[in-house]
Amino acid sequence: MSVLDSLSESIAVLDQHGVIVTVNQAWRQFAWRNGCTQQATAPIGTNYLSICAQAAGSAKGEEGALAADGIRAVIDRRRTEFTLEYPCHSPYEQRWYRLKVTRLCGSTSQVVVSHLDITQRKRTEIAANLARALLRQAAEEDQLTGLANRMMLTQCLEELADTSEEEPTSRFALLFLKLDRFDFINDTLGHEAGDEMLMCLAQRLRSSLPEATTEAEVANSMIARFEGHVFAYVACGIEGPNEATTIADRLRQSLSVPFTIKGQDLQSTVSIGIAMSDVTARGPQELIRNANIALNEAQQAGAGSTRIFEQTMHDRLSRRLRIEVALRLALRRRELTVLYQPIVDLDTGRMMSVEALLRWNHPDLGAVSPNEFIPIAEETGLIVPIGEWVLRESCIQWARWQLQHPATAPPSINVNLSRVQMALGNRLLLTVRSALEVARMPAAALQLEITEREVMKDPVGAGELISRLRDLGVRLAMDDFGTGTSSLGCLRDYRFHSIKIDKTFITNISRDPHVLAVARATVNVIENLGMVSVAEGIEEPQVLAMLQAMGCHCGQGNLFARAMSPDKLMDAMVGSPAAALS
Repeated sequence: MSVLDSLSESIAVLDQHGVIVTVNQAWRQFAWRNGCTQQATAPIGTNYLSICAQAAGSAKGEEGALAADGIRAVIDRRRTEFTLEYPCHSPYEQRWYRLKVTRLCGSTSQVVVSHLDITQRKRTEIAANLARALLRQAAEEDQLTGLANRMMLTQCLEELADTSEEEPTSRFALLFLKLDRFDFINDTLGHEAGDEMLMCLAQRLRSSLPEATTEAEVANSMIARFEGHVFAYVACGIEGPNEATTIADRLRQSLSVPFTIKGQDLQSTVSIGIAMSDVTARGPQELIRNANIALNEAQQAGAGSTRIFEQTMHDRLSRRLRIEVALRLALRRRELTVLYQPIVDLDTGRMMSVEALLRWNHPDLGAVSPNEFIPIAEETGLIVPIGEWVLRESCIQWARWQLQHPATAPPSINVNLSRVQMALGNRLLLTVRSALEVARMPAAALQLEITEREVMKDPVGAGELISRLRDLGVRLAMDDFGTGTSSLGCLRDYRFHSIKIDKTFITNISRDPHVLAVARATVNVIENLGMVSVAEGIEEPQVLAMLQAMGCHCGQGNLFARAMSPDKLMDAMVGSPAAALS
């Protein structure tokens, strides 16, 4: 007994009938801790199999039955060893034990039953399992809305893609939904309100899931929060794009009901991009890319719009990326050039100025339209170094003309300013001053063109910039008048030297008497305010005659000369404008 009592494990020896022959001190303590009476703590002669059978009829029934079967298997020599881990809820605390049954060494009929306290190990395992579960939940679930996250969405799309390969007729759609004007909610009501809005939207989307007709649809239909205020909706078992659009309309209708956030009813709209599973996508990532491209197209179309992905959308983006990459090298590789188009006096044909026009001829892409590459340059900020180069080049060219062709050189030169350059403030002023100094050019010979649209986007900022540029001595022209708000009050409020009437407006004066009447009134206002009226895009003699009759001061267009290189311009302008006027 002394040897058994020295062991920390609770040990009992059973005979071939399962009767307890002897126990150690640890067994008595084990029995006492687990609620046994004082008599039961020294259970010599008790049938342990009966104790297990009693447990089988209680809340511990499964463990009791397993223990009885395992002990009997070892006694009958059907097994050499049996092990079972089980919980034991004593009156004091919850604990776990490992039951182990082996044959007694040197005995043909007796077995040893031991109980080892494994509570600490089990608690560690439970804590580790809980931590893993929380990590798994964090990895698979969006913490704010409780929806599936991007990783789970990707897994779902992978499973659907595999199904589509096995069953080509199985189609699904991925819808991306983006809450319009969400930043406005964050900025006005705060980020807590924004989070509440996202949670409400997620709940609304959950309730919009259609009833699935197959088990596959139940498993794979999903709503996920992709990122920020972009949500993903996987629609399974659909016939084609028309059905996907119908789903998008239903979602939009559901989300159009106002949300009550911070005591205010907020009306929301969503832009939706749709990618079909059978259109070009070679995997989940491409499908996600396609849905995102369609979403961007929807946003550009206006709040509350829906667009279905088409390959041409991706082709446009690919070309745009190629242009952006090439444009970053164009200035260094001297692929950019400046051409010049004359602005002439409509009465005399005399060249009053020239407009500097940027052109790009790429070795592989060919001639890239300014309408294509200038917006990209503005969005990427490349317009800043490009615009500064154009300004310097134009001023130097003007000075070169004065030296080489003093008799026919233009008195001034017009250079366009982009919205990005206008936002530079002091840097723009320094750039203009530096360009004038390098070229040794009088400030009055430089006329900077600012579009009407950019003026009206920021009337106060534009007014301040115009005032500071005028203080430098340069002249200012409003470009593209007639394409923006076309407010005559704009002519009154801003101190421009000339107003350039857009060609889309001028072209129609010979076709529409109403346009002619408006053009005549506009020219009269411009001239009466002491500014110079300039008609753009003159290409027909009839249009020229009408402009002359209404008193338009200057004109520009292919009727006089196309944009051309500096040397060709000087040669072509000898007598050409006057010829066009005759």
